[in-house]
Amino acid sequence: RKRKSKKRKRKRKRYRMNNPTIKDLDINYYSIDGCYYCQETKYLLEKEGVLEDVNELKVHSLPEGCVGYPCFVSKATGKKSTGFPENLDNLISKLS
Repeated sequence: RKRKSKKRKRKRKRYRMNNPTIKDLDINYYSIDGCYYCQETKYLLEKEGVLEDVNELKVHSLPEGCVGYPCFVSKATGKKSTGFPENLDNLISKLS
């Protein structure tokens, strides 16, 4: 009888925080005046009590890799997300 070799899959090591918070992610939030989704995002962040943990930048030029407003960039992980996040869990999962 031949034994089947059991190949173990190596897990790729990724930089991923365990249960990160908005503050842990060190987020730059790029918005522009007159943008409905930027206003909704700011309201969401205020409602959740984390607006002071995000660096809000009102600019007319986005960093490389962002394609629209609102745009979020995590300085801790280097990941980016564009668009209204709907809730904080979505934003955290996209940036962690």
